[in-house]
Amino acid sequence: MLLGEYQHNLDNKGRIAVPAKFKSNLAPGAIITKGLDNCLFVFTSAEWDVLAQKLVALPLAQANSRASCA
Repeated sequence: MLLGEYQHNLDNKGRIAVPAKFKSNLAPGAIITKGLDNCLFVFTSAEWDVLAQKLVALPLAQANSRASCA
């Protein structure tokens, strides 16, 4: 699991710098998505696949399931 809090800005091309200590874990690919409290979540491809499978299995028609996804 990759954990940490960093303050970064986007460059002129809309890119964000990834801390060097995370680059080797993210080299095969990464997914960046909106997180909580105005943060970004960064997942390795493998972590994202696990999360996606869990989301697909939820009965999203039920309000309590949708709340657990937020």
